[in-house]
Amino acid sequence: MSLQQSVKDYYGKTLSASSDLKTDACCTVETQPPWMAAFLENVRPEVRDRYYGCGLVAPLLLDGARVLDLGCGAGRDVYLLSQAVGASGEVIGVDMTPEQLAVAKRWQDAHAEKFGFENVRFLEGDIERAIEADFSDQQASPSDVGKASRLEDALGRYIEFIKQSFPKHKSLAGLKIVVDCAHGAAYKCAPQVLWELEAEVFAIG
Repeated sequence: MSLQQSVKDYYGKTLSASSDLKTDACCTVETQPPWMAAFLENVRPEVRDRYYGCGLVAPLLLDGARVLDLGCGAGRDVYLLSQAVGASGEVIGVDMTPEQLAVAKRWQDAHAEKFGFENVRFLEGDIERAIEADFSDQQASPSDVGKASRLEDALGRYIEFIKQSFPKHKSLAGLKIVVDCAHGAAYKCAPQVLWELEAEVFAIG
C-alpha cells in the first residue's frame, strides 16, 4: 500500500472523530478570537467533531474574499470562513478523502440556510498530482539554478534596509507593540527593528 493510500484510509476510514487521532503533534490554543469562536458555534457538531487539523490562522478582514482550503477534510474551516467572507465571497474546499467530503457536503444545505447564503464548494482532488502536472514541463536543471552564497551579516543588512523604509522624521516611541514570533522569517528581525525604532516590544512565541 502506498503512503498516500495509507493516509487516505487513515483519515477516511480509521477516524470518525477528533478523539480518534493517534498522534498529538499539533499545539492549537484552546482560546480562539471571539469572532472565530462565534462563527465556529454556527458550524454543525458532526463537522466540528471530524476536525483533524492543526488550527486556523486567518486575517480579520475577509469580506468578499475568495479562499481555497487545501486538505479541507469535513469542512470545518470552510464553513467557518464562509461566514467571514460573506455572501459576496467564496470558499472552495479540496480534499482527497471521499468519506470526509461526504460529511462536508451532507451539511452544505443546512449551513447555507443557517448563514442565509450559499458560497461554498467542495471538490475531490489529489493536490500533489495537480501541482506536479502544472509544473512538469517547467522544472529547472541544476545548471540553470546557480549557486547560493552565505552573507555573514544578512540579518543586519535586512534590518537596516527595513529601517530605511520608515520615515526618518518619525519614531515609534511611546508605543507598546506585541509581536507574534512563533513562525515566519521575521521572528528574529521584527522585534529588533521595532526596538531600534524606539517602540516597547513584547515578543511572544
